[in-house]
Amino acid sequence: ANAVSGESYMKVVINGPLQLARDGNGFRGFSHDGKHITEHARLFEANISDVVNAGALFNVASFALAQKHLADISARLDQIKKDVDKIASFQKLERDSVMKGAIEYLQQVAPVVLEGDLRPAIEQKLEDYESELLAKQKHLKAELDAILDQVKNAKDEGKFGMGTFRDKLIELQTEFQESANQWKLCLAARMMACRLLCSFPGTALTVKVRERAIREDLNQMLGEHGLAGLIEAALNTHLGAFSAYGDSRIEQQANRETLKIIQMATLPPLRQDALQLQREFDSLMLENEKPVELLISVRDGQVQEAVVL
Repeated sequence: ANAVSGESYMKVVINGPLQLARDGNGFRGFSHDGKHITEHARLFEANISDVVNAGALFNVASFALAQKHLADISARLDQIKKDVDKIASFQKLERDSVMKGAIEYLQQVAPVVLEGDLRPAIEQKLEDYESELLAKQKHLKAELDAILDQVKNAKDEGKFGMGTFRDKLIELQTEFQESANQWKLCLAARMMACRLLCSFPGTALTVKVRERAIREDLNQMLGEHGLAGLIEAALNTHLGAFSAYGDSRIEQQANRETLKIIQMATLPPLRQDALQLQREFDSLMLENEKPVELLISVRDGQVQEAVVL
């Protein structure tokens, strides 16, 4: 009590992190963006009861925010796991086990992380899964590139009619869809792990770099020169030149329509799923940065209950 009474407590208000002193001993009274001072801190008089109450409110706010985010993250993880189960018959066993293991682990730790269990072992496991999932995703990207090259260079090898060529293009479209779905699920799991990593202290820079990398990967599918657009263009090129000796005009049109139906059943849903992933990731990361608004009930200086507004 004597030690506390001899201290002067001040409330610090600043938009951004305080600048760490050069010698590592404490902080300076301003925020810095690496080039310039962005804002000076304002200090307000406070007493020890204010400090204690502020700490209690912070704990309440953290818990309330965790509950709010947990429902969204849990729902998304459940959906990713269902999607993995749907395509399991198309997946290589080893790749399938990595994705399932990562998603089930994220389902286990999401509640405890968001409620404040920030053990180093959990943080390290999130890093381990990022490494594993990223490796699988890169392998899938190489598969997709190879399939795209096969589509671009596909040629009619049938002597009479285009039936063989049509079947080959359908097979390649199916392979592309299967690999793209696995690629998408790897990326979705990485997004969830990145969001959970936000909760750990000292990870702001890592999260920033990883978020940028995830968005760049997403652009590989959706961008101007993304895989979805490139394979669609390659297929359309073949459709435009679909004719062969031995096929009647009706047969040629039937072959075109068959390929077009397969294309419409695979590429637009893939593009829509990737866009939905992008929107969900935007929402999760933005929600993490927003301040939480609470309605607090206080009695005799103690927090009784809190509701997220």
